[in-house]
Amino acid sequence: MKNFKNLLLAGATVLVTLAAPMNVFAKNVDPATVDSQETTLNYKVGSHYTWEIHSDIDFGKDGGTNATLNGTVKTGDQKVKVTENVIEEGKKLHITAHGSGTDKAFTITNGSNTVLNYAVKSGDKAVGVDGDVLDVVAGTNTGETVMDFKLSTTTDTAEKAGTYTGTITYASSVVDAQ
Repeated sequence: MKNFKNLLLAGATVLVTLAAPMNVFAKNVDPATVDSQETTLNYKVGSHYTWEIHSDIDFGKDGGTNATLNGTVKTGDQKVKVTENVIEEGKKLHITAHGSGTDKAFTITNGSNTVLNYAVKSGDKAVGVDGDVLDVVAGTNTGETVMDFKLSTTTDTAEKAGTYTGTITYASSVVDAQ
């Protein structure tokens, strides 16, 4: 019985030793000479953003000569949207556009000699080559603009058959807000 009590006492001593709180000191403070101390707190938010563009644009067919045709998206809405914007203060997410024609002009072609021009608007503002489409400043989580496309058909005396194609390219960058 005495051995059992010694064993029980030894086990309890080990448990108390393991369970005892341990003090951990990061900084030593001498209360006689230092009235306050400070430490740094850290939190990091990485810069990131998400944006989307509309689907393909369709100007219809057989519009005739000297006509202006409205472009419409095949599916969805006709917007460029920023759905998430987490960037540094003093910056903005800047989206621009250009076409696939010569010198990045907004044109479509039938693969031969016929080139048709189209105009682009973001909201009510005309967009030039590499022109502004949308700006969303830091601290603003989302943004959007409605795009408008107007195709000018040929000024020739007759249309030329074919499938006219081209592309519009949107580009984004984070720049200084001004």
